Amino acid sequence: MMNQRLKEMVSSVLLASMLSIAGLAQAGGIRTVALSGQQAPGLPSGVSYDSIDNLWYVLNDAGQTAFLATYADSSSNVIGAGLWAGTSGSLALVAGSSVQAPGTPSGVTFNGFGKIGIDQFGRAALSAALAGPGVDTNNETNSQGIWAPSTSGLALAARAGNQAAGLPSGVIYGAGSPDPFSLVTNKPGQVAFYSYLNFNYTYQEQGLWSGAAGSLRLVARTGNQIPDSTSHAPGTPSGVNFSTFTSPVLNDAGETAFVGGLTGTGISYNVNDVGIWSEGSGSLALVARAGNHAPGTASGVNYGSGFFPPALNNAGHIAFAAILTGSGVDNTNFTGLWSGDSTGPALVARGGSQAPGTPSGVKFRDFYTSQPVLNNADQIAVWTFLTGAGVDSTNDEGIWLENSGALALMARSGSHAPGTPSGVNYEYLTQPDINDAGQIAFAASLTGSGVNSTNDSGIWVTDTAGVLELIAREGDLLEVAPGDFRTIASLSLNGLLTGNSDGRGSDFNNAGQLAFWASFTDGSEGIFVSNAVATPEPAALALLSIVLPALFRRYSRTRK
Repeated sequence: MMNQRLKEMVSSVLLASMLSIAGLAQAGGIRTVALSGQQAPGLPSGVSYDSIDNLWYVLNDAGQTAFLATYADSSSNVIGAGLWAGTSGSLALVAGSSVQAPGTPSGVTFNGFGKIGIDQFGRAALSAALAGPGVDTNNETNSQGIWAPSTSGLALAARAGNQAAGLPSGVIYGAGSPDPFSLVTNKPGQVAFYSYLNFNYTYQEQGLWSGAAGSLRLVARTGNQIPDSTSHAPGTPSGVNFSTFTSPVLNDAGETAFVGGLTGTGISYNVNDVGIWSEGSGSLALVARAGNHAPGTASGVNYGSGFFPPALNNAGHIAFAAILTGSGVDNTNFTGLWSGDSTGPALVARGGSQAPGTPSGVKFRDFYTSQPVLNNADQIAVWTFLTGAGVDSTNDEGIWLENSGALALMARSGSHAPGTPSGVNYEYLTQPDINDAGQIAFAASLTGSGVNSTNDSGIWVTDTAGVLELIAREGDLLEVAPGDFRTIASLSLNGLLTGNSDGRGSDFNNAGQLAFWASFTDGSEGIFVSNAVATPEPAALALLSIVLPALFRRYSRTRK
């Protein structure tokens, strides 16, 4: 029989290991990041969070968050807005109203905030408006900027009126630019965005950049008026140039992908005037173009003049939805979904085809409003509509997860919502997020037995086995602080749609942690992080595998 000393040693190791696992994974726990009415860090005593933005909050793989909120004085008068970043209990004010904006002349301050991001070190990125001496707030010639993460907090990457990186002297970022909502931020702390350009003429061009503050790289620019080698669209004939850009995505290798419009020789409107480009092959390359054959379809079926923003992963692979045109294309099969590398995206699904996981005759209606997300395991998650046998407005939505070319149905409107009583079903689904473990997260409204306006929405995630779990539901009690339980009035995810490697702000990280916003029946609101499906920390288990055999070997030698 094991001696008492060995029992004590094993018990100590087991206890320490279990405490480590519990402390790191916090299985099932929800922690409060920020709550209205709380003291706002970095501001004078008595200044508290007032309204916490239900869209602009982001989460990194370390569980650190960045978010926007307004703040109020002790008399509940709103006196400003700010950006905070860090972990619960150690949040820092990164930027605030009337605070000096880094990289600008003395007295120039932040005057309103746009899109935000966070890198793997917990450092924030930001687009913001400016005010102060010399700032033209009427014509917006120099009142908008983008700041990238830096060791000092924020570093100015681009500002309207400043010299545009990579272009001849005198070419500046144009009025109203850079576009505040085109900002994306990758894990190393690089940013990507697009901006108008002012060549000191009566017209404006556009450009798209990526990189760190102080070392931005011009990825592409338009050639509507002054075409040159930097404006030529790769993969197209000479004389075909970029005319417009959409918001880019940016992977952790600093590679971008984007939808671009075209102008120049041989371009016909709504025929061959748009495409998708990616740097995933090491240089900017054409992935898909309107008028070209769409892979996986019959001869004579081409991409139409309609592409949706692509997803991108760290291998440089992409996923996107597109419209089709040509032979045999009608309103039942005019859209599709593709994924792969820039040299050969493959058709994943097409409108009019049988929808996996549904009865025979139930088909994908279209991917016209779908925006797929892609993880580093090359899995796609997508939401779309259904049509066909037995389909009506109560069951015409679904969410699918793709793996190795096969789609699996994860949730469908009209089906039972896990974690709720029998008879409670999904009503409307939202587009999902996905992480590298293949877990997905989404919000949905509810219908059915006992459902009313006080409890008709919730948030679900899958665990590592693919089983859906309810994280929170309207009408539930949420412990926002020890012993402080409040009734949830409304819920939301940030809606930015990401696979955690495309630079879009995540609310569902690769550790399985989920950030969400909630308001309560007492009028308060806040941001919270759930660990309900977080990946268990293996460190403690590894410790057991090392220490316990050593202890037993020692015990055996003692017995001999």
